[in-house]
Amino acid sequence: YGDHRDLHLSLRRQRQMCIRDSFWTNRIFQQIAGTFENLLDDGDASLYRCSLDAYEAVTAPYNSAAHRAIAKVLFRIVPSRDAFVAIYGGAAFGDVAPTLRRWLDASAPARRSLDAFFDARGWLKPPLRFGGEGACRTGAGDLCADVADAPPPPRAFAEAAWLATPALW
Repeated sequence: YGDHRDLHLSLRRQRQMCIRDSFWTNRIFQQIAGTFENLLDDGDASLYRCSLDAYEAVTAPYNSAAHRAIAKVLFRIVPSRDAFVAIYGGAAFGDVAPTLRRWLDASAPARRSLDAFFDARGWLKPPLRFGGEGACRTGAGDLCADVADAPPPPRAFAEAAWLATPALW
C-alpha cells in the first residue's frame, strides 16, 4: 500500500519538474525571440544591448539573485553584432535577417501556446520576484542593475567564447 503512494508522489514530483522546466524553456525561447526582434527592429543596436533588453523584459522578473549572477556571467560572452552574423555564415546583417524572421515565425505558435498555458494556470508559474515585465526598464527597482552594469567583454574574448559554443544558438 505504501509503495503505491510512493509511486504517485514520485510521478507527481516528476510532472511538476517537467512543468517547471517548460516554463523556463519558454522564457529562454521568448528571450531569444526578443533578442532577434530587437536586432531586426534596430539596425544599429549591439547584440549585447538587444540581448539585455530581452532578458530584462522576459526572464529577469522571475529570476532569483542566483539566476541574475549566472546571467551576469553569460552576458560577458555576448559577441559583437558582426561576429553574430559571421556565426550564421553571413557577410552582413541583411544576410541573416531572413533566418531570424523564419525562426520567429516558426516558433511563434509554440511560444504563444506555452504562454497561454501558464497564463491560464498562474499557480504553476514561479513568483514574480521583482515587479512585472519591464520592471528593469521602468526603474521600478534595482532588478537588473548588477547585470546591466557589467561592461561588455573585450571583443576578441567574447567572439572566441561565442564561436566556441555555436550549438548553444
